[in-house]
Amino acid sequence: ETFIVKPTAGAQGKGIMLAKKWKDVDHLVQKSKTSQENVNKATIEYVVQRYIAEPLLLDGLKFDMRMYVVVTSIVPLRAYIFKEGLARFCTVPYEQPTDTNLREAKMHLTNFAVNKKSKDFRPSEGLAAHNEGSKRSISGTLRQIEQAHGVSPDEIWAKVAALIA
Repeated sequence: ETFIVKPTAGAQGKGIMLAKKWKDVDHLVQKSKTSQENVNKATIEYVVQRYIAEPLLLDGLKFDMRMYVVVTSIVPLRAYIFKEGLARFCTVPYEQPTDTNLREAKMHLTNFAVNKKSKDFRPSEGLAAHNEGSKRSISGTLRQIEQAHGVSPDEIWAKVAALIA
């Protein structure tokens, strides 16, 4: 089992760590706090999640999708899904976490700020190329999922809507 440890006040992949054992999480947090220049700036809170060791891959790469929802009312619940968004891809082909690759951020983290520094980062060249590169459109990515795994974009959007409702 692997855990991903994220500072609550972090951004752009800074401070994110992976741990293979729960007991290593506290050690990583303490080490992170002491390594920061100013103790007053030390991150106090972290979110710890189980790391998905077998994620859905496209082109052998791990990715995430940024989908956007606007909530205009809580009671009654009224939300609108924007059926476009952004998919961010790692730049190193995915392998399940091991002690030797835990620190390979470009394999495990999809953050743009982390992957744009990679020699394998591929910028999308305009609207015509929105379904290739290290940053892709949701619509292009959903079509790739359909081609690779046989799940239609409509099925995925229906499941997203059900999660929101």
